[in-house]
Amino acid sequence: MQIPLLQPVVNNVTQKPKTWLIGLLAVGLVGGVIGFQGIRRQRESEDKLTALTVPVQSSDVALQVQGTGTIQPIRNVNVSPKVAGRVQQLFFDQGDQVRSGQVIAKMDDQDVRAEVAQSTANLQSARARLLTLRSPSRSEAVAQARAGVVQANASVDQALSEARRTQSEVTSAQSEVIRANGAVADAQAKLDLAKTKLKRQRQLAAAGAISQNSLDEFVQQAKSAEESMIQAKAQRSQAQSRVAQAQAQVKQAAARVAQVRAQRDSAQAQRNQQNTLGSAGEISQAQAQVDVAAAQLQAAQNRLNETAIRAPFDGVITQRYATVGAFVTPTTQASAAGSGATSTSIFGLANGLEVLARVPEVDIARIRAGQVVEIRADAYPDQKFEGTVQRIAPEAVNEQSVTYFQVRVKIQTGLDKLRSGMNVDLNFTGDQLNNATLVPTVAIVTKKGQAGVLVPGKDNKPEFKPIEIGASVKDQTQVLSGIAEGDRIFQELPPGLKLDQILKKDEKK
Repeated sequence: MQIPLLQPVVNNVTQKPKTWLIGLLAVGLVGGVIGFQGIRRQRESEDKLTALTVPVQSSDVALQVQGTGTIQPIRNVNVSPKVAGRVQQLFFDQGDQVRSGQVIAKMDDQDVRAEVAQSTANLQSARARLLTLRSPSRSEAVAQARAGVVQANASVDQALSEARRTQSEVTSAQSEVIRANGAVADAQAKLDLAKTKLKRQRQLAAAGAISQNSLDEFVQQAKSAEESMIQAKAQRSQAQSRVAQAQAQVKQAAARVAQVRAQRDSAQAQRNQQNTLGSAGEISQAQAQVDVAAAQLQAAQNRLNETAIRAPFDGVITQRYATVGAFVTPTTQASAAGSGATSTSIFGLANGLEVLARVPEVDIARIRAGQVVEIRADAYPDQKFEGTVQRIAPEAVNEQSVTYFQVRVKIQTGLDKLRSGMNVDLNFTGDQLNNATLVPTVAIVTKKGQAGVLVPGKDNKPEFKPIEIGASVKDQTQVLSGIAEGDRIFQELPPGLKLDQILKKDEKK
């Protein structure tokens, strides 16, 4: 047996394991590459799923109801006179604080005072007649009554003459004011011209074009024009004072006329009633006339008191609708809505501030008196104010097919910043939900009236899953059943997919 013959056999045996090892390594390498690519694709799919979905979470939240509202006064009225008349005085202006019962305006009371004087005379006449009927007539009393009538007539004539004279003085004084205004305007024009010339001459003098003497003449002319202006204004002020004085005398003369006429009427009544002792029936009738006259006097006195316009409650003047001299008629408007006709109101008066909120019908069951409210105004975007629910309207309001309830909110903070008429957003804090399952509201979809969410299905593709929803809190909604904490739901759809395609695909299954 020769050993060399065994050498090839030994070499073949040693080479076969090397070939298998190389093949095994090649297969392993290919499998590793394929496995790595699979893991990478799986990780990429998971990353995409994480980016498109959010986990369902559970937490304790407070129910909230959103609403809008407008800040308005708690009490708000347009103050008007009870009887039409002309405004004589205004004692306050917009923004002033007033107290309840304080006189804020005065109406012209000249005619009403004449009524009071007439009613007083009628009462005196009725009482005098009653006294006459209760006592025997006397010739001396009759003579005195006649003399009183004569004297009263003379007083009336004198008062009328004085009234005409004072009215003439008013007209004359007003003419003087007109002339004085013209003189002031003329003096002002001359003064302006003199100043213009002086300015021009000073420029010429500075340039050496004219002498100092020439400049001094223009300076003197300007001073003279200014003195003339001062004198014209003084004369105008004197004329205006004479007008005011004459007008006051006219009012006094008118009051005097009314007074002496009342005295004349009383004297005539006394003269006519100086007769014989009256019968029991006449005395009763006279007593009734006294009572009627007393009632008429009281009514006239009430009308006189009503010419003083008083504040119905403590508050602030929000608007001034009338000016002195304006004619104002009564109005039946009980409250002001922010604007009023100047012919029917004198002042707008308001007290306090509150929010008149509008809460949708679906949320009104979660609103209760005393509930805490968060108030936000556009004028203060970075600030929150507090309030509480004061009252809930018992009846709904429907506007443009939308039903809502009016809720009055008492403002607790921010009264120094909030203003009537501001629009505000409201957040009503409700009951506490413990360990509530919450999902983003935008993730909820509807399929044939059934609420649901999209969850990862086969190959992580979105599938519809029905849920039962509860209350909404800001941008989240409570889920009562259908999903659990930790589940992932789609908040965004994968690229290339549409919601209606997903829902229709689920229907075919």
